[in-house]
This record gives sequence, C-alpha cells and structure tokens, in this order.
Amino acid sequence: MKKTKELILALTNASNSPAEFLSLAHRHKAKNDSFDFTELLQVFTKKDLLKLWEAGSVTVRKSLEKIESVSSELSDKEAADLLELLDGILVMINCYLSLDSVHIVKELHQIIANLHDVLLALPDVDIQNRISLACEKWWNRSFDDKGFLVANTVTYLITRSVSDIATVSVVKRLYALKDALQVLDFEDPSSEPLKAILLQCFVTPTILKLDQGRRFLSSLFYLSSSYTVDIHEAIKGLLPHCPNQHLTWYGDIYFNAWKNAVPPYLEVIENKCLQDLMYSAVLAPRKGLRSLFHSLRCVLAGVHQHTYQQSVVAMLVKLYGPFLWRSLKVANADVRTNAATLLLELFPLQDHYQNKQDQEEALQRQFTIMKELLDDPSVSVRVAAVKGVCRVLSYYWELVPVNVIKSFLTKLVVELCRDASSDNVRVAVLQGMCVILDNPLCGPVMKELLPLLHHCIHDTSENVRIAFCELLLVVKGMKSIKFWKVCPMKDLMARMECDTAHVAKRIVALLIDSFQGTNVDLTQQVDRCIYLLQICPGAARRFYQLAQAHLSAANAARLILAINQFLIQVIEHGTDATVVASNEQQNGDGGMQNDDADSTVTINDTPIICGLLETMVILWEGYRHHFDKSSHKTIKSQLVSEFAISHIKFFHSFADESCQAAIFLLASHLPKRHVKLPMDVSGLPRERAIAMLIALVSWKQTEPLLKQISCCLDSSVKVGGAVAAVQAPPKRRGRKVKASVGSAKEGEADLAQAHTALCHLDWLMMHPVSYKVVMSSATFAVLQDSTQKSMNLIEQKCTGTMSDAAVSMDTTTLVHMFTLYVKMAMHRCLETSDINNFKGILEKTWHWCQQVLVPAINQSPSVVVMSTRRARKRTAGQLSSLPTEVLKVFLSLLSEMFLVGLADKAELCDLISRIIVGVADNSVAQEVWLHLCKLLYQLTDLCSQQEEGLMKATALQPLSPALMRVLSTLLATTDVTQYNQMFATLKPSLLVIIADSAKFASYFSTRLSHDQQLPILVLIEALVQSMAGQIKARPGYRLAVTMDELPRQPASLLGVLCGSILNTRLLLHHMIKTVEGVSDHTIIQLTSMMHIIPSLIKHRTTNIISSTKDLLVLIDDGLKQRCVDDPKSRDYLFDEAQQLLAEVREILYRSG
Repeated sequence: MKKTKELILALTNASNSPAEFLSLAHRHKAKNDSFDFTELLQVFTKKDLLKLWEAGSVTVRKSLEKIESVSSELSDKEAADLLELLDGILVMINCYLSLDSVHIVKELHQIIANLHDVLLALPDVDIQNRISLACEKWWNRSFDDKGFLVANTVTYLITRSVSDIATVSVVKRLYALKDALQVLDFEDPSSEPLKAILLQCFVTPTILKLDQGRRFLSSLFYLSSSYTVDIHEAIKGLLPHCPNQHLTWYGDIYFNAWKNAVPPYLEVIENKCLQDLMYSAVLAPRKGLRSLFHSLRCVLAGVHQHTYQQSVVAMLVKLYGPFLWRSLKVANADVRTNAATLLLELFPLQDHYQNKQDQEEALQRQFTIMKELLDDPSVSVRVAAVKGVCRVLSYYWELVPVNVIKSFLTKLVVELCRDASSDNVRVAVLQGMCVILDNPLCGPVMKELLPLLHHCIHDTSENVRIAFCELLLVVKGMKSIKFWKVCPMKDLMARMECDTAHVAKRIVALLIDSFQGTNVDLTQQVDRCIYLLQICPGAARRFYQLAQAHLSAANAARLILAINQFLIQVIEHGTDATVVASNEQQNGDGGMQNDDADSTVTINDTPIICGLLETMVILWEGYRHHFDKSSHKTIKSQLVSEFAISHIKFFHSFADESCQAAIFLLASHLPKRHVKLPMDVSGLPRERAIAMLIALVSWKQTEPLLKQISCCLDSSVKVGGAVAAVQAPPKRRGRKVKASVGSAKEGEADLAQAHTALCHLDWLMMHPVSYKVVMSSATFAVLQDSTQKSMNLIEQKCTGTMSDAAVSMDTTTLVHMFTLYVKMAMHRCLETSDINNFKGILEKTWHWCQQVLVPAINQSPSVVVMSTRRARKRTAGQLSSLPTEVLKVFLSLLSEMFLVGLADKAELCDLISRIIVGVADNSVAQEVWLHLCKLLYQLTDLCSQQEEGLMKATALQPLSPALMRVLSTLLATTDVTQYNQMFATLKPSLLVIIADSAKFASYFSTRLSHDQQLPILVLIEALVQSMAGQIKARPGYRLAVTMDELPRQPASLLGVLCGSILNTRLLLHHMIKTVEGVSDHTIIQLTSMMHIIPSLIKHRTTNIISSTKDLLVLIDDGLKQRCVDDPKSRDYLFDEAQQLLAEVREILYRSG
C-alpha cells in the first residue's frame, strides 16, 4: 500500500517535480533492482488505478502543452526531462496493458489518445515506439474506442517498415494491425499520403521476404476497389526490372489476395489484375536477356502452381478462355509462343465443375492443339511446344492415351530431332527426353525409341551434342536402359577425341565408371586402358586428361604404379614373349566389347607402349600439385622410388622417339639425383628436345641452358669478310674446291645449331616457369644483343653485299631471330616498365625498316651473286620475300603490344600511329595488308576506349591518311579476284573504324576543323570519287536502283557505310555540305551522288527522307547554276543528269 501511494504521489507531482517518478522509472529499467511496474500494478485497486491514470492524464497533458506551445523557449535539458518523463509513463502504461486482467478507464484512454495524436511529431524514436506499442496492445485486445488509436500508429509502422532500418519485428507488428486499415476511409482525399506510403511497401525487401509481410500486402487489395487497381499498376510497372525472387513473391501476393477475396473485390482482382497479367503475358515481347514474358510468367506461376485446387482451375479456365485459344492462331509468332507456353504449363486446363463429356472434349482439344504446335512454321513455337509436350508426358503419362503418347514420341524422335532449320528445336527434344525419363513408367517405351537418337552425338551443333550427352548421363542412372545401347562406344570415343571440352567432359563423366570405377581392380584398369589405346589412342589421351575431376589423387597414383609394373613385365618377357592382360571385358559393365582388339602386348607394340607412357605422364602432370601436398607425401615417395628404378629400363628398351620423350617428361618429376639419362639437348628430334627442356627447367638448369644458347647464336652470327654483289667468286680447283665444300657443310651445321638454339630460346620464353628465370638472367642482355645482329644480316641480304654469316643464314632463321629480338625487348619493357628504352628500340627498328626493308620491297627482283656455290643456286624470288616477311613480323609484333597492354601507353600509341601511316605511304603490298588493317582496328578501338570528347576525334585523325592510302590502292586494283580478297581482308577493320569515327563525327562535327578528317569522312570521299570514276569510264551508265546494281567498288564501300543509320545520315550530311561548300562542282560529281541516293533509299527508307530531299534540291540548284555560269556546259551530260534527277525524285516519292 505504501508503494502504491508513493507511485500515485510521484506521478501527481511529476509535472512540477518529475525527479521522484523518474527515479522509479529508472529502478524499473535497472536489471539489478527488484522494483517492477508490472508487479506493483497488479496489486492496484480500481480506485487506486483511477487516481493513478487521472494523475497521469494531467501530467501528460501539461507536458505535451509545454512541448507544443513553448518548445522554442525550452532548454535542451528541460526538453530532455519532459521526454524522459513521457517515456517513463509509457513504460508504465505498456507494463499495465501487458497484464492478463486490465481495468480500463477513460483517463487511460485519454492518455494514450493524446500521445497517439503527437506520435509522428515527437523527435524521440524510443518514445514513438512505446506509443505505438501501447496503441497496438489497445487494438489487439479490442478495448473500447480502439479505432481512434489507429491512423498514426499504422502510419508510423509503415514508415518504419519501408525505411532502411526496418526490422522483422516491425513488419510482424504491422501485419498484426492489418485489419486496422479497414477503419480508415481510403476514398477520402486525405488518405493519399498513406496510399503512397503503402505502395512503397511493395518494393521493400524486408516486407516481401517475410510470409507475414506478403500476407499484409495481400490484405491491401481489400481497402478500396480503385486502390486495388492502383496497386496492380504499381506492381506491373516494377516487373521488367525487379529481381527474380521478387517476381515469385508478387505471385504469392496475388494468389493470397485472390484466395481470401470476397465480392466486390474478388471480381476486381480477377478481371482487373489477374486477367490483365495473363493477357499481358500473351502479348509480351520475348527478346532480351530477361524478357517481359519471363517476368509475367514468374508472377503467374504463383497462381499456376495451385492447379491441384479445383477452384483455381475453374478460375484459370474462366480468365484465360476469352483470349488464350485464339492467340494460338494469330500471325505473330511471339504471341503464339507465349500462348503455347502458358497453355502447356496449365495442362490439363479443364473445369472440374463441368460434366465429364465437356471435360473430355476440352482435353482432346488440347491434344489437337499440341500436334498443331509441333508443326508450327516458327522455330520458337516449336521449341515451346516440344518442351511443353515433354512436360505433359512426364507428369501425366497415365492420363494421356497410348495412341497420343505414341504419336507425340514419334513426332519428337523421328522428325523434330532432325529439324534442320534450327538446332534449338533439336536441343529442346533432347532436353525433353530427360524430362520424360523422370517418369519411371516410360522405361519400356523409351528403351525402344532412344537408340534412334544416336546420330545426335555427331550433330553439327555443339549445343545438340551437349544435350545428347546430358541425356546419356540421365540414362546411365536408369537400370532398365543401358547408355551404350543408345549410343555405341565407338561413336563416343570418336567424339571424345575431337570434340570441344564441354562435350568431352560429359563423355568422360559417362565412361569413368566403366574404365576407372571403384568396382574395377587395378589389373582391369590397366587392361581397359590398353583397350582404350587400341581402339582410339587420341580418345585415351583425352579421357585421362579430363578424368581428374572424377579420380582421386590416391587412385591416380595407384594406376601410375600399376602401368609402371606392367611395362616392367613387358620388358622382362622380351621380344618373343607376350604379356596377356586380363580378359574380363564385360559387355554389361560399360558396354566394352574387345572383339577387334588384341588382348596381348609385346615389347614391339610401340603404339600401345607409347600410349601407356603418355598416360603416366598425363596423370602425373595432372596430379602434380596434389602429390606435392604433405598429405600425399607417402604416395609421392613411392612414385619416385619406383620410377627411379624403372626409367633407365624404359630408356634402353623403348627406342621410339615418342616413348623417349614421354620418359624424359616422367623423369622431370624426379629429383635430378635420381635421373641417369643423357642430358645433351643438341641434335635431338624436336619432340624429345622439348621434353628434355621441360626436365631441365624442372631441375632448375635454365641458366646453363641459356649460356649454351648464347654461344650457339654468337658462333652463327660472326661476321666474315664482305663480298660485293656484282663480283662473282673466282673459280677454284683441286683441294681448294674441297675446302669450299667443307666450309659449306660447316655453315649448314652452324645454321642448324642456330635454328635449334632459337627454337629452344623461344620455348623457354613461353614456359611459365622458365620465363621468370630467363627475364632475370644475366645472359638475357647477351641474348638480346645476339638476336639484334639479325638486323645487320638482313640488311646485307637486302642490299646484296653479304658476309659469310649472311650467306649461311636462310630466311626462316633470320626472321625467327628478328622476331625474338623484338619480343625480348617487349618482355623486358613489361618486366621493368622502362617505356622510354622500349620506345627507343621501336623507333630505331622502324627507322631501319624504312631505310632497308621498304626499298627492298619496292625494287624489282634481281639476281644476287653469292660467295658460295650452294648460295648461288638460290633464286631472286626467295631473297625478295625476306624484307616482306620481316615487315609482316614487325607489324604483327606491334599488334601483340595491344594484347599485352603496352599500347595503352601514350608514347607507344603515338609511335604505332606514325608507323601505320609510314607503312601505308611507302608500301602496301598485299601480304602486309592484313597486319596493317589489324593495327588500324586495334589502334582505333584503343583510342575510342581511352579518350573522351574532341580528344577522341583528334586521336583518330592521324589514321585517315593511312586509310586513304589503303583505299586508293584498293580502288586502283583491276583484278576482280584480287580486289575481292583484299576488300574481304580490309572490311572487318573498316567496319569497326567507321563505327567509332562515325560517333565522333556526329557528336563533335561542329568542333572539328576543316583539316580534321576522320576515317568515316575519308571513306565517304572515296565512295564519291569511285562512283565518279565509274561514270566517267562508262558514259550513259543507267541509274542503279539497288546496291547490287552499283559497280563493284562503290557497292562494296557503300555496304560498309550503310551498316548503321548514323553512317547513312553522315553520308548524306557530308554530301550536302560538299555541294553547299563548293560552287564549281562538275556534272559528273553531282551525277555520282545521284547514283548513290537510290541505294540509300532502298536500304534506309525511314529517317533519311528529309535529308535526301534537301540534297536533291541542292543538286538541282547546282546543275542550274552550272548551266547559267557556263552555257556551253549544257550538253548530253547535263541532259542525262536532269533525267537522273527526275528518276531519283520518282523513287523518293514512291518510298516516302
């Protein structure tokens, strides 16, 4: 009783002296204090409660008056004290409303009502939350006058739910108040702000992801009929851009809204919402990564997935009926595809409230439509029909009559699986077969039909082959059907050998259990490996390369050891005896039949032995990183110990080059101290030499190898005495002739050594392990100097004054050496980032090309006298190809700079631009064109990515002279075949260059000076000049209506320019500016423009009519002005021009 009076007194005096009440509130909140409002309020009598709430009402009213009336005059401390007082009262109220037995008086309602009125205006979030909790408890416990505590509470909860700090608990509280929204009048204009906030709930993930949140959103459909339509329009506007998960949630919202709806909202939801979605889905476009049809279909799936309910099916029949069936017959293929997809997804679409006869007729109608859809002329419709029919057969196999199943499967397997018009149809059939196989009842029927699909393994489309392999993987999991009965093993082997990785991986997954399964012992695994090598060695290599995804490191090591032991047995048996492998080739286990393969292996069976060694190499190399782990330390030590003994036996017993290379590759995985093989790289065949290089690199012997390569190159490029080109060597007799022959042989030996050294150096720079060693080696600079000497030897050959070293070097070796020189400089720049040094090397090299190569290319071939008898037999044609080959290599290396990122540097980009212009100005031999065009494309593309604004157009300007030079040479070509070949080489680069420069010319044409000609403008000028030349050469040339009727050269150039509407507009704009800017145009120039216009009209009818009319007016004025200025110019050319102008205007009139 004392505490009761104390609380009432403290609350009574709280408006003037809140310290006592706040002390009680703090004690309630403290965890270590036993004082609790809940326990105290339980012992209050009704009289005490009345006094308490009267005191509280007065305190709250006075506090709110102070806050509202003089809030600007309150100090921060006074305002904080008032808010703290209100917070304490709210804590006490919420504790009281949480009691099981509550006595409600009007004073308590008045307190909560006063606080509810200022809920949204208070600045303290905690106080707002406590007010909202009190109002929610009042509503949920259905106390009197609860409707007066709803408006601000709901607004507060909705605002918090759509904010960034929304929590799950707030959404659940909002759901608990969903019925409170019915109290509000949503037809009143004052509710518009609340409606706008409610619409935001439909895009809030926190609300959408909760089931209570989606149910709350569904309840919003019943607030007002007009608002229901507003909600639907808002959701419909979000569908094209919202995530896929949101689409599924919207489907749940629509279904829950329909399921719980009552008239008149039921009719609104069905007719204005669901039917609108259905109709929009039928008419929706299908193009794009995620089409609008896809979005609408995901939303409708929330309704379609409940077709097991009879009421849902009846609703779907009623809503789809007015438009779905007729949409299957329209001319638009997309609409037919959409309608077919929806119909087959809803199968069987029949109202269960109808009589049985009507249901049977509806079912038969759908079967008839399915057959028609499978024969539809549109590919997309057939694809949708195939997928839908297969889904129907999988889900409703028992419902569909046997004759219908047979007709459908026959159509799919016999006809559509061979549809030559589109691989998408064939893929859909194979994927549909996988869906049908999910039904276990289809086994007997599919067992007979699936073998008819075996031809798909050799289909020209990779997607079809992948789909067929996926089908075989599904069949593999079935007991009633064997995959090797569907597709023979020989076909699988053939595809695994030559097909892409996507197909080969699936074939390996299909066969792995047959060759390396857990139920196959090591003897059988080796035997089956031999079988695989006998029937298809290439497939065997591919199989073990891709088997790493299915084979553990331990099993791979055991197989390596088993093959190693088997090869030792082959050696021990000698050449006369044979080793008989296990003959357990079970047709039931993987479908292997060894009828054609010999089950014995001798030491003379080189292909099999080589294949086994290569299998060991493939497995060891593939699992090398696994073997290096500490967990497999025992396995690796066992492999090393076994092969350390056997590799010597293999080396002396298997003399074949491929076997020897495989042995060296295996030895590369051993420590060097265990290897007892000869290590001389010189003179070895290429395959074995590369294998030995790999071994040396793995043993960290790269540096000695580089020194050996350096010595070989130095000895081969030693410069001897020069011999004049015009002097023939004197005749020698006797021993001197023999000495000359001996020196020639020595020169050939040096040449061979140089060629081998260059190949080894090239390989070392490509190998990822040895590359770092090469770049950091002290010998690198020496090697770079040695390869640079190739430029001196090439110059001697081009000028005809050669030393002995130049004579002994052939074209291939010199080109290879020059290539390595530039490559080494490029890689050094990448490693050191020394751009200036690399730029200097490129400038010197380009200057050398201008001084040596270009004159040699342009001069006529002549016979050059050599200093040896063998060299004199070489023809002038062989020598003349050297400068061209070197220039081609130089340009290709410049192109590679774009791939490695060196061309991104501004200095190098400018240098490459100057080189392009220089090559185009000096020599445009056909052999150089491909590299020149590639550089043009890469440089233009780089400029378009890096520069912005007018700088981009300026960066492209230096390329215009090069492009003009190339085009002028191209247009001067008279040979049709040669022209077609050259233009085909140039066209891809032109398309990209023109596309980039057209954008810049369009955006910045007003800021470009007259001299800044972009490639697009150069090409337009070339087109007009080419057409004028054709007219001048062929007087009386009739007007070409289409592009195909134009002469060859103008037609090809116009084809490039008409690639986009932007190019076409620029062409017309340029011709207009040309006619306006120059007054002394010849009649031939004006006529050439008129010959171009009809092709533009036919190709781009729309968007150019206005510009074309302006151009024709200017041409007409130009012809008239020409006649006035020079009356003598009115000749037959003028009359022809006037006639052409009339014909062009007639074509324009008919088109526009």
